Amino acid sequence: MPGASADSWASRSDSIQFQGLMLIDSNVAEQEPVFGIDQRESPRLVVVDDRAEILGTWSGTRDPAFARTSSNGMTSVFVGCAPIPIETVRRLCLDAGVRLWSTRPDVVVASRDWAMVVATSEGDRTVQLHRPLRSLDDGSVVAEFGMYARRGEVRLFGPPEP
Repeated sequence: MPGASADSWASRSDSIQFQGLMLIDSNVAEQEPVFGIDQRESPRLVVVDDRAEILGTWSGTRDPAFARTSSNGMTSVFVGCAPIPIETVRRLCLDAGVRLWSTRPDVVVASRDWAMVVATSEGDRTVQLHRPLRSLDDGSVVAEFGMYARRGEVRLFGPPEP
């Protein structure tokens, strides 16, 4: 894939910090501005690409640890440590033009003729399926719909023709 190989980041992320907390101060998602692991590790890579958009720094420093760059119509992201909060991943996807299946971070499993939505939290959400499918709850054929769900609630969808 043009513009997003490991080599392209390796050549731009070649500055190394030794021994530090594996925490990143991020400006991507407001819910969890600090993420990573609260323990000292070594080495920590620092982004040195002047063309990269800096999305976060190693906690307590100004050293870039989280960055995004675009080339040939593709977006590439470097993150110095994990785990990455789901809201941060969702924001990066939306910024890249990815259509998300749910307005909440629900679990969605789908094939051509089937889909399953598992609510990860209680509340209202809008779900967009990849094509019209029949709700196994009420038999309606839907592609986009609003729903209220409790955490753990499952909705199933099948082929539009019974």
